[in-house]
Amino acid sequence: MQAPRLVFTRQDGLLWVTAAPFEFRVGTAAAAMRLVRAEHRRQPATGILIDAQAVTGRISLVDRALFAVYVAGLHFHVPIAMVASEVVIHPDRFGQQVARGLGLNLVVFTAAVDASDWLVHRHGKHPGGGAAEVP
Repeated sequence: MQAPRLVFTRQDGLLWVTAAPFEFRVGTAAAAMRLVRAEHRRQPATGILIDAQAVTGRISLVDRALFAVYVAGLHFHVPIAMVASEVVIHPDRFGQQVARGLGLNLVVFTAAVDASDWLVHRHGKHPGGGAAEVP
């Protein structure tokens, strides 16, 4: 499966990833995450912000779970903030819950500014050291 076009930039110690428009398919999204992992290994960052606002499609619960399990299996050891459009995000953030349940420090946002703030200032944790508050 061919990965969508991704643009990698760095800012504030973070790896910023912007995905070109594509319709979500597990294989395509998994190929994209392999590229993100390779770029992170090439030049590690303190966190990863993935701007997937251009991704479209109707994503089933099974596909959300499969993708979350796949990404968790890539063993990212830094927080990941994913930005997606409200129409793509499951109302209960099902994929996020699966990923977090598997130990991946990932939170989904609808605005890049909120995702960046979470990564830069909290690294997935509350100032008191507790678990991340999931929006």
